[in-house]
Amino acid sequence: MEECRAESVALYLASNRDIASIFGLTSRQDQDDLAYYTFVVMACAGVRALEWFDPATGRHGQAHMEARLGITNWMLDHGLGRVEYVEGKEGELVDAFVRLDRQAVLEKGKEVMGKLLVELQVRTRFPILPR
Repeated sequence: MEECRAESVALYLASNRDIASIFGLTSRQDQDDLAYYTFVVMACAGVRALEWFDPATGRHGQAHMEARLGITNWMLDHGLGRVEYVEGKEGELVDAFVRLDRQAVLEKGKEVMGKLLVELQVRTRFPILPR
């Protein structure tokens, strides 16, 4: 939960223009690029996290990777992107990838991550509450 919270805070703050300007990103385009690319990097990390999943145990071998996959799933479940599948000639799955919607990330990414942070806070503070 703590790894998920830490990564989620980074995504929540990615669109903060005051923070971006501290690092010399003063144009709106640069600030928007930073916010979007931060979400893209997380989505890539979430996909890579599948390498750490052990189907035999049903667990991840690394907490950071489990958190990243959870965050990526949260982003997809809340309309920031989608999974696209590539099929071969016989209809078999050849590849799959996550495509994030830049406009959705910029318009509601902070709100989506804020909801995740509230969810994490409630679940860690009151773990017995029903979902």
